[in-house]
Amino acid sequence: MIEALIVRKEQMTANRWSGGTTTQIDLFPACSTYGGRDFAFRVSSAVIEESPSRFTALPDYQRWIAMLSGPVVLEHAPQTQDGTLKVELAPLQVHAFDGGTPTTSFGEATDFNLMLRKGLFGKMAHVSAEQLAAPAGPSWIEAWLSERRPDAKGHLAVFFPEALSEKVTGSVSAAEVVVFEEDVKNVIRLERGDYVRLSGAVRALRGTALVLSEGCDLLLLYMET
Repeated sequence: MIEALIVRKEQMTANRWSGGTTTQIDLFPACSTYGGRDFAFRVSSAVIEESPSRFTALPDYQRWIAMLSGPVVLEHAPQTQDGTLKVELAPLQVHAFDGGTPTTSFGEATDFNLMLRKGLFGKMAHVSAEQLAAPAGPSWIEAWLSERRPDAKGHLAVFFPEALSEKVTGSVSAAEVVVFEEDVKNVIRLERGDYVRLSGAVRALRGTALVLSEGCDLLLLYMET
């Protein structure tokens, strides 16, 4: 059985942090807290208003980040004598790094984050309408989850970001997450800024399909707990 958590844009609330504002979108399990650092995973978005801005240290977590606007440069403090690692991130480019590595951002932007406790499996990807329209074959999600155990407990999440250009903003934008379970079809329509998480066995999650208007993009996340 697949359980769905849908978080609409208008349900999200921003709070202040030292470098701007942050919006917690999803925290699992529900009984955990960000401050207590007892969560398995957290999904959030932050507006970076100060440059440079130092990221909060999260040594027990692996992190993925994508810029919803930008570009932004991330500077990771050296773990060796080779020097500091700098990465320039274009919008929707996904970057993974250790939450315990001292990290500073340069530039003002809005980002999207996944924090996952170390020892758990997870990943994040940018998916475009063009990728979903590829020639016939396994569905995008079926292929993306093909190496995971069918009986593993997984969480598949989809975020539909705001348009990155005025050209796309003025066009018709639609994103649908189609869930098939026991011959029942359930369509979850997402507006820009919406988020949905599907939780269940991998074998069931593999049947999920994505429908996306031309020129649109999604951020896709997968976590196991």
